[in-house]
Amino acid sequence: MRDNKFFKKLILLLSLAIISLNSLGQDKLLSMKIIYSVPIMKAEIKSSAEKDSIQYTYIVDKRFWWQTFDKIISKSQTPYDTLVNRFSKTLKEKFNREFSVAETKNLIDNGVRKIEFEERWFYDTKTMLIKSEVCAFQPIITIDTIVLEEEELAVKEIFSYPLGWFKPGEASKKSEKVIIASNIEFTMPIYNPIPYQYFFNHLEAEYSLPFLDMLLAKAENNSIKTYETPSSSTYFNKVEIIKRLEHQEREVIVSEDSLGNVMETDTIMRIKYTSEEIDFFRFGQQWIFDLETLTFYKQINYFAPVIKLTASDNSFRGFYPLFYIRKD
Repeated sequence: MRDNKFFKKLILLLSLAIISLNSLGQDKLLSMKIIYSVPIMKAEIKSSAEKDSIQYTYIVDKRFWWQTFDKIISKSQTPYDTLVNRFSKTLKEKFNREFSVAETKNLIDNGVRKIEFEERWFYDTKTMLIKSEVCAFQPIITIDTIVLEEEELAVKEIFSYPLGWFKPGEASKKSEKVIIASNIEFTMPIYNPIPYQYFFNHLEAEYSLPFLDMLLAKAENNSIKTYETPSSSTYFNKVEIIKRLEHQEREVIVSEDSLGNVMETDTIMRIKYTSEEIDFFRFGQQWIFDLETLTFYKQINYFAPVIKLTASDNSFRGFYPLFYIRKD
């Protein structure tokens, strides 16, 4: 009899412990489907006496990316020769000239400069870190040119060619995995105003605003550790994070005196940023690729909600990450 009571009590305690652990962190849905692209090369303008040219450097592991890309092409449903012929026709239509087979192959082999992902997003209610599940991806070939923007030379994309979507296969214990990027950083918009592109760089407000409200509240209460940069050695205290979440706005107050004279007074007000003003996310991620199943696995190293700063004439001034959170 005593044994039965002991085991019942033990089972009850174990159940309570499990419930308690589950309540500490719970994954919530942030997006069932979001599509966005990430550059895997950095483009810089190289100036010389003869001409200006574009120089590309990989921001992923070059050797492992080539190994990955070879495996992707080998498993494509489109034969390589067919891909070359189709791409050559597209290039001719776009640029109104014939591209040699060598030129076309070189663009296919070396011209993939970004990857587009279709993902599902969740977040941990304890740490507030986002977890992404890659449902599909496609390599995209791009061609750039040099343009003059605001009296400065800049790189501008003039052509892109997606190589088609690849979906992950069944998991295998024997499959070989490579780390394409230990930490790849990118900043992406999360609301897309363009019609008929609902899933591209877009989060539904019914999911994103509750997430951001919770994130800001936890940051302000010091429920999560927040940092000025991903590599900061110390985290913000309560006073520092509250100051970080504030900004100044100039407001003109119009008043009238007893004689009917209208007066305008400039006032600087301190206002808190809200979830509705956050329109970009910044990620630092590790990318692992399964060469057999063609599966991307992403681990979030750090994350920041970002404000896009603009001048009075609505020109772009830069990005302001409110704070960073990172995995322990």
